[in-house]
Amino acid sequence: MDPVLLTTFGTLIVLLIFTVPIGVSIGTAVFMGMMVGGLPPVFLAQKMYSALDSFPLLAVPFFIVAGDIMQKGTIANSLLAVSRCLVGHIKGGMAHISILTSLFYGALSGSAAATVAAVGGIMIPAMEKEGYPKEFATAVNSTSGCLGIMIPPSIPLILFGSTAGVSISDLFVATIVPGILMGCALMLVSYVICVRRKYGKTVARAKFAEMMKALYEAKWAIMVPVIVLGGIYGGITTPTEAGAIAVVYALFVEVFITRSMTRKLFFEIIKSSVRINAAIFLVVASATALGQIMMYYNLSAAVLDTIMGISTNKVVIMALILVVLLILGTFL
Repeated sequence: MDPVLLTTFGTLIVLLIFTVPIGVSIGTAVFMGMMVGGLPPVFLAQKMYSALDSFPLLAVPFFIVAGDIMQKGTIANSLLAVSRCLVGHIKGGMAHISILTSLFYGALSGSAAATVAAVGGIMIPAMEKEGYPKEFATAVNSTSGCLGIMIPPSIPLILFGSTAGVSISDLFVATIVPGILMGCALMLVSYVICVRRKYGKTVARAKFAEMMKALYEAKWAIMVPVIVLGGIYGGITTPTEAGAIAVVYALFVEVFITRSMTRKLFFEIIKSSVRINAAIFLVVASATALGQIMMYYNLSAAVLDTIMGISTNKVVIMALILVVLLILGTFL
């Protein structure tokens, strides 16, 4: 392998082992590779700037702010009540409530971190009170939080679409069914575990009147995916414009309707969102520079030759790609 690539990836691995933040690790690794390869320092700055000079990427901060507003407001709690009425009576009901609420909340925030924080922050203590082990409660809410990635509007899909030049609307359509199937699979696994280990208590099925009341109280939350996704799929708004609408809508609901938003809470939301956005965009910018280094030294061709040397079967190739992503995702 080229000395530049060896230096770049060697530096990256060492920094990740020492738990240096990912964005800083990637940026430092690229800089070290540039020094070995004799590339001008301005290369890193140019590539990082061009990576962020993208209109679709503006959707990311909008959806993060909207998700934070709904997380710290009343919308997340209203979704919990709906989920409790729908699946609370099934064995392992609290686990199912967590998963279903994460499915709903993912359609509001588009963020796995926001989904885990909003739903897990409420459900983990509640599950412990109902007799579920803390480890199981944490595992359920952590894994179901990943539904925030699968269910549109998804921030990772926006990032992928903007960097790979793929239609974000098409990506949103493509992940709806897999996201729902993933949620159903999580509920099935949770049901089997709860039955075998006798977790949780069985409660009575919610009456029709209770369900209608919960749906009515959650009407403002239910309208978020209708407005956002309806605008995108209807060709009325772009994902970026839909993100801005989601922020305005969430603020309007929390300030003028539920009246849960205070000035102090608003500034806390802004500070939290700025920190999250800064971390995300540092990773995006530095990763783009890393991609340019890999392209410049033709790493993609070497990887392709290696994969094709193992097999030309598309199923095997897809399996190899999934294995690589699984390994990288474990650490990144």
